Amino acid sequence: MSMSLVILFIAAAWAGVQNALAGGGTFLTLPCLMLTGMDARAANITSTVGLFPAQVITGMTVSRNASGAASLSLRALIIISLVGGAAGAVLLLDGEQGQ
Repeated sequence: MSMSLVILFIAAAWAGVQNALAGGGTFLTLPCLMLTGMDARAANITSTVGLFPAQVITGMTVSRNASGAASLSLRALIIISLVGGAAGAVLLLDGEQGQ
């Protein structure tokens, strides 16, 4: 196994734990992926897809302990997340076109 795969595996495991505890796992995975030669967009997409399953599981696990979220259904949380993600994507793409 190559050294870069070992480093990526360690960064991914660390990022998953960091996301579960406090968030911000992308701060680890994104630079590591870019160091392998990926361009920024591909690295961001790969990082997001790679960390998504852990985010879903962590969200389901800790949602019972979150104050104020008990009254929201899973459907409402999914809709809020999709709207926020779509808005962020539009802003990101709009910002790239302005450059």
